[in-house]
Amino acid sequence: MLCRVVDIKHIRRNPGLYAQNAEDRNYKRQSKNSWRIVELSERRQALQKDAKGLLERNNSVQQSLATSATRSSDVAYDGKRPTDKESLLAEARSLKEKIKVFKDEETALQTEIEDLALELPNLSSKHTPIGDKPDLVGYINEHPHLETSTTGDLCRSHVDIGSKLDLLDFSASATVSGWGWYYLTNEAMLLEQALVQYALNVAMKRGWK
Repeated sequence: MLCRVVDIKHIRRNPGLYAQNAEDRNYKRQSKNSWRIVELSERRQALQKDAKGLLERNNSVQQSLATSATRSSDVAYDGKRPTDKESLLAEARSLKEKIKVFKDEETALQTEIEDLALELPNLSSKHTPIGDKPDLVGYINEHPHLETSTTGDLCRSHVDIGSKLDLLDFSASATVSGWGWYYLTNEAMLLEQALVQYALNVAMKRGWK
């Protein structure tokens, strides 16, 4: 199963690009998501900066506890010198609670950032016209000249064409699941598999996993 991979760093660096892309693709509500992501990312960075001192002190306390001895050079986070192991344990518990508050808030911010990023539409190709009016570039094939059939009927459905070319099998599918369904056979089956493989290859090249 493929899942969309979002480049949040690129969104942070180009919020205006994503906002305009959302507007052009008629995602009015999501057009503010990129700017909100920038705001939340700045809050997250400030939070990490504030928590750095607590994490460093917590590492120091844990190292002191691992030796099961209190050294005179150890200084508690509040600037006081610990007198025994119990004071270090108390400080460790306090630090753990404070760090948890920071971690929980950081996780909440990151989750909101990812949710906002996933709501943004993919960036359109620079060749994609903007607006709701199609821009005719050209025709791939000229309209074919159809010879009049013996019945005088030039209109043939895909069912008629597929059955005549032995690409659709209605009889076998009717035996299995009832009428109204068909099996693709021969080149039609190969074409379907080729299209699926092509779509997967394109998706993977675009960053999907």
